[in-house]
Amino acid sequence: MNRLIRAMAVCLVGLAFTIAASCAMAEEAPKRAEAADGSITVRPLAFKPSEDDFYIRFGGQSKVTAMEDVIAVEKLLGRDSAKQLIDRVDFTKEKVVLVSWTTSGPPEGSLKHEVKGAGKERRLVFYVQGPAGAQIRGMRARIAADFFTVPKVLAVAFDAAERLYGNGAGSGSLAGTKWRLTAWSVGSLDPSGYTITADFSESDISGRSAVNTYGGPYTITGGGAFSVGEVHATRMGGSEDAMRAESLYFDLLRQARKYLMTTTTLTLKNEGNQDILVFQAR
Repeated sequence: MNRLIRAMAVCLVGLAFTIAASCAMAEEAPKRAEAADGSITVRPLAFKPSEDDFYIRFGGQSKVTAMEDVIAVEKLLGRDSAKQLIDRVDFTKEKVVLVSWTTSGPPEGSLKHEVKGAGKERRLVFYVQGPAGAQIRGMRARIAADFFTVPKVLAVAFDAAERLYGNGAGSGSLAGTKWRLTAWSVGSLDPSGYTITADFSESDISGRSAVNTYGGPYTITGGGAFSVGEVHATRMGGSEDAMRAESLYFDLLRQARKYLMTTTTLTLKNEGNQDILVFQAR
């Protein structure tokens, strides 16, 4: 009787949306990836649910569940189902995370992840990236639940807002925007104590760099790609700390390869998709 009730529930839900039950999880999940320094490895775990309502129970919740030992995995999935995962995990070094997410389409978004912060604030953030160039999308919802292993000491989180290409919550035009630097990936020096700004025209970036003023060309392309050309600055002198802050800013600016802009924040990322410069709108 319970199985019949569950089957009926799945059918009713199917009237409103399609469940993407990715039995071959390795095909749905992002490929193995590492941060630029090679210290972060995210490994997808294939999982074939034995229960018909698995994706109803665990999918589409926009959250991450971390399991640091065998007991936690068995408590969530049951002993028999947990065997699919625990034999492939070294719990002395890794933990299992279940990422519950949703998107819509076609075309649909895809599950991604990035490393954010530095030092004790370093964490792995999963998010849904909307499809590139999609102006009109279908109304069919997809719910999913994917398993991964991550380093045991690493904090994990889920960014619930789907990131869009184009204007708005994703990466849009920078022309006419003005920003002040409030954070960066260098833990030994707080950039908020200095006046470091970035103002964008259609083709150039300019502003204050703690001591001097600077300017140079920048380029953005599809998918949020970002790069800065040769930067020129005035040659005024300042305190040792201010000059160090200026040098660090220019070094990080040259490393920027991607940007993400909201109405209040501009984040520049390096090739490893790590946040390296974070600005607030001014």
